[in-house]
Amino acid sequence: MKKAKKILVFSLIAAVIIVMTILYYDSRKMLVFPENLDKTAVTVDGKELSLADIAFYIAYEETTIEAQAEIYSPENTNAYWNLHVDGQFVQVAGKQAAMDMAVHDQIFYELAIEEGLELSSEEEAALASKEGDFWADLTEEQKERLGVEEEKIYETMKHLALAEKYQTMLTERNGFDEEGHSYDSYSISGSNYEKILNDHTYEINEKVWDKVDFGNVVVEH
Repeated sequence: MKKAKKILVFSLIAAVIIVMTILYYDSRKMLVFPENLDKTAVTVDGKELSLADIAFYIAYEETTIEAQAEIYSPENTNAYWNLHVDGQFVQVAGKQAAMDMAVHDQIFYELAIEEGLELSSEEEAALASKEGDFWADLTEEQKERLGVEEEKIYETMKHLALAEKYQTMLTERNGFDEEGHSYDSYSISGSNYEKILNDHTYEINEKVWDKVDFGNVVVEH
């Protein structure tokens, strides 16, 4: 009887260890990006943005960093991604920049809509050209790894274009003065943008965002 109880106790302990091990490795496992496009990455002023909604920013930032990495060390681009600059690894800073840009453009896009801003025919043409260039620069493998349709990329880039138009309008409206109302001051690291950001809310879905393997979504290391 005692032997049976010992076996039962050991079995329960073993089961607990196995479950905890599975949960531990599952918590550290990165997402397969194209299989999780519908998951919410961040909520901005109550608007949920999925991974598909911010996929452009991830792809843009990854390909930009990879281009710099190929100049820095053509035979080992990882060397650049793993550089420690201003207290952060390039890879970590790049991921943060992608999220910051997505939040910034969502806020400015909504403000642009409130202002009644629209793209002119010339701006629409420029947007189509930029989107075409961006899409053409991705290899077929990269497009597959991203898993987002070209129409979705165009939609995101249109929001970005309207956000930029609003940013330009702010700059022209306020002018450059002693408070530094320049175009850059309304960018993600600008002092005037930080003031605007204080009037808005955003919440990153860490359970999803932490599992996005930035640096290995469209590029591969």
